[in-house]
Amino acid sequence: MSDTQQEGEEPSPEAISSARPGEAQATAAVENELQALLDFDLFVGVNVEKFPFRSGGDSGSRWRTLICWPGLLFPQAWFLYRKLYGWAALCGLLPIVAVSFNLGEFKRVLLFAPSLIGLLGRRIYMDFAGRTVARIRASNDREDDARDNIHRAGGVSIAGAIIGAFIVVGGGAAAFLAGFKVGFHAGLPR
Repeated sequence: MSDTQQEGEEPSPEAISSARPGEAQATAAVENELQALLDFDLFVGVNVEKFPFRSGGDSGSRWRTLICWPGLLFPQAWFLYRKLYGWAALCGLLPIVAVSFNLGEFKRVLLFAPSLIGLLGRRIYMDFAGRTVARIRASNDREDDARDNIHRAGGVSIAGAIIGAFIVVGGGAAAFLAGFKVGFHAGLPR
């Protein structure tokens, strides 16, 4: 207790920061980290525990949570579900480019690239979330407005997931029919 402080009276912020110079900076850093976690939780919404930003533990478990299995298997659908429309478009265009142009061995790389991009889907989403939240925080003065805008910008898109499922099913059906057509015509005499 300082000389000017009365019994039962709370110390002033100036008294605390002068008593412990590094404590005010540490408190501000903890508050900023907590705000970042709350904003990330609000932005991600569904399945926030699947993201390594929120999971503690050793670096091995962090890398395991970084791998996005749904993104590996269904990259377009996963990116649409998480409102990453540009990445979904890229995953759709790469195979089209690979099939449309005579690219030699590079064709195989382009055909498999969407799955590799999808494998890193959580990392891509975390970067997108961080940039989006920072942009929203910078453009909103009121806390309520910022939280509402973060919630609206993030989350998932059920419509995107349904469209992604149709793309996956349609692409599989088209590949099956194209294979069937090639096989059917291969057996006929010319």
